[in-house]
Amino acid sequence: MLASDIGEIMTYMLRFRQARLGPGQRKLFPNEEHVAQLIDRLDYSDWIELGQIFHPFGYMLDVQEGTAGRPEVGKRTFLLLRDPMLPHPTFGGMSPALEKLKENKSEQPRITRTWWIYIWAHHMALMYEGRAVSEVSLFVKQDFKKETLITAVSKGVEQIERMEIPSEKSKLFSEILTKGDTTTKIPKRVSGFLDGMVESGLLEEFKVGTYRMTLLAAKEAENCIHHGFSDFYDLEVKKLNEDLPSLLIKGEEPEVQEEKEN
Repeated sequence: MLASDIGEIMTYMLRFRQARLGPGQRKLFPNEEHVAQLIDRLDYSDWIELGQIFHPFGYMLDVQEGTAGRPEVGKRTFLLLRDPMLPHPTFGGMSPALEKLKENKSEQPRITRTWWIYIWAHHMALMYEGRAVSEVSLFVKQDFKKETLITAVSKGVEQIERMEIPSEKSKLFSEILTKGDTTTKIPKRVSGFLDGMVESGLLEEFKVGTYRMTLLAAKEAENCIHHGFSDFYDLEVKKLNEDLPSLLIKGEEPEVQEEKEN
């Protein structure tokens, strides 16, 4: 494996984290087909070596083989998945999505992360209605409209406003989500969330205003849904399962233990 090939593969995969070989339903990212060909030509030892290179970044390589019933995979699709046993990746991941969601550059990370996790939970509820997270191959059969997500988030925030939430929990969700004019804030937040998710390769806007998951997002949800919240909130998550989106929407919270600030 040439050093130039390694550099090209790393540059692309740390940015988009998916490379499809052959035709499929999703629009290709710039240089995707070429990178997929480079990876496909690797022998077993090169594949192992490449995986070891990505490991310190917090990722692991995965390949999904295409079949007649899965045209979205193409001939095969190479994925760079978050390793649930490692800390949040330094590069790639949710960084672009978080930046898009901010109201301004100086916004406190806790505010951005709270909005992200709340909108994410509603979008997951729409994506997984009637199916389990483990049913990866069904991701192309469910989609949602931007306005549907805005409505769902708005109703959820309205419900939180009417709830009596203990003061020790209100700082995490209630005060952040209900502060200010939510009628104008929520559509902007949702738009930023969707733009960031598309840019991160986790959602696809396959029709104007209509979105669905990518194979990357579906596999990552299956592999490490339990991991993505602990590093977002700097919390030790004791219990997280597939019911998390509905728990958040109802205003309930998983058992957590917040780290003490220095």
